[in-house]
Amino acid sequence: MKSILVLTVALFSSSFAFAASDALAKETIKVTAKDVDTVLDKTIDNVKGIFNRYKVALDSGSKIVSPLQVGGTQSNPTLKVSIQKCVLFVCQTVDMNAEVSVRSTSGRCEKNYAMTIDLTRSSQTLTDVYDQLNVSICFNKTSSGGQAELTASAHQAPNYSSGMVQKEIYNLLKLQVSPIIKALQETLRANGAQ
Repeated sequence: MKSILVLTVALFSSSFAFAASDALAKETIKVTAKDVDTVLDKTIDNVKGIFNRYKVALDSGSKIVSPLQVGGTQSNPTLKVSIQKCVLFVCQTVDMNAEVSVRSTSGRCEKNYAMTIDLTRSSQTLTDVYDQLNVSICFNKTSSGGQAELTASAHQAPNYSSGMVQKEIYNLLKLQVSPIIKALQETLRANGAQ
């Protein structure tokens, strides 16, 4: 009986050990290049170049309070921006202070990368809901270059709870996926893609 109780407690506590993620988007982009390996290497070696081209997306109830600042190194850029989000008559400022990293991973494609956007230094409004954004990049070569499949998700923070705040933060983060992909495509072109 004692071993069943220990097993039950272990299973119950392990179910809370790994937080879930909320899917943001799944996109496929084509990369046309003669030397696709060089284009990818240049892009991954200078992640900051992607975010120098990134433009923050807003909905009708949001405005930028403090503009986007991109700092840090080429391989580990930092992002800072403050956005005021208003719902009905209540407005709240969300301060994003993030650090971006990209690493090569194993996976089902010829080249696999994991981009992590660490949000833990952001304002409590954001960090109570999500502590990081994850983008997995799965790349396969084709005769004209290659194709990348990007899957973006928001990792739930330990204090995560669904509700109005979570929904608004989720929607704001989801809006950012398209401009990040656009910035990635522009960077790939700047590095030799067509």
